[in-house]
Amino acid sequence: RLDEAKREAAVMDMRLVIGFYCKSRSVHYSSDSGWAELLLPLAYVGMGRSDMYNCFYALLSKYVPKECKPNGLPFHLFRLLLLYHDPELCSFLDTKKLLPDEYLLPWLRSLLVSSCEMDVACSMWSVYLMERDPFLAFFLVLVILINAKDFIMESPDSDKEKLKEIISSFPRQLSSGDIDDFCSLAEYYAARTPQSFRKDYHGVLFSTSRVTPSYSTLAQQLCLPVSISEVLESTKDQEGCSVKYFVVDCRPLDQYSCGHLPASYQLDPNLLLHSPTDFDVASERLCSRINRAGANPDNTEHMCFLGSGRELEDQFVYMIVAKFLQKFVPYVSLAKGGFIGEHTELFLS
Repeated sequence: RLDEAKREAAVMDMRLVIGFYCKSRSVHYSSDSGWAELLLPLAYVGMGRSDMYNCFYALLSKYVPKECKPNGLPFHLFRLLLLYHDPELCSFLDTKKLLPDEYLLPWLRSLLVSSCEMDVACSMWSVYLMERDPFLAFFLVLVILINAKDFIMESPDSDKEKLKEIISSFPRQLSSGDIDDFCSLAEYYAARTPQSFRKDYHGVLFSTSRVTPSYSTLAQQLCLPVSISEVLESTKDQEGCSVKYFVVDCRPLDQYSCGHLPASYQLDPNLLLHSPTDFDVASERLCSRINRAGANPDNTEHMCFLGSGRELEDQFVYMIVAKFLQKFVPYVSLAKGGFIGEHTELFLS
């Protein structure tokens, strides 16, 4: 689109913008930072140097996740989101030992510019930035993977590097005509995901202040954690709750009988230890209920497992959650703090 003279001027502007940013922020430029890719759409639309710098600064500070590096926090979070919506696909990629940072790193640090045609990237940004939701990038790449699930799963014999190459090519298949539906689908997934993770990780991923990321905590999560307050809001059946939780109380029967959330389902962890057959029957009955409710996706109940909040007792809860994940049951989460956290939340409210 740019003639030779304008192209040279744009390259010079990009260099000056990066140089000024490095000097003012006391940071060093790295060729794998993704900064050059972020500036390409701004140069592509003919943006002046001053506006280019302001937009570049806003993108880096508000939209590009921090810690976009191998084994970085954004990729641990993305794996939990993928596990939540499509545990079968997540398990397949885990089996191949293909970690999210190995294919997502160039996508997230450049907001997909490095992997799309320029006109597609510009169309995508025009929708994405209007939403003012930095987490939407996670759901854009989630949609790319889920839409290509059949193609990925049909390549069981592909080695890790070949599969990585296949996945890396998916964004280039997008056209400008796909963008509206693509972004709408990403928003659909975002709305049907527990929202409390945003509060938990916004400061770490998108704040301009220096916040120390907790890699170990997120990397060790068995499934997506959900705040007790979000679960309680959902059980009140208030309008505006896009995620409807079906609480599975995994405390022993004696604790459950002493007090529990209305309409919660008690799944006794003792069955898993002492009567595996009865546990399997109870699990299948629970899955059947969820599947019946899921005939209409908008009415799907999302299973949120609730323990006591005592680490030793909740080891059995983790075993139960793992059983459901092994069955590739989607929309599985774990209430943070357990029943103790619930009591604390109710007391404070």
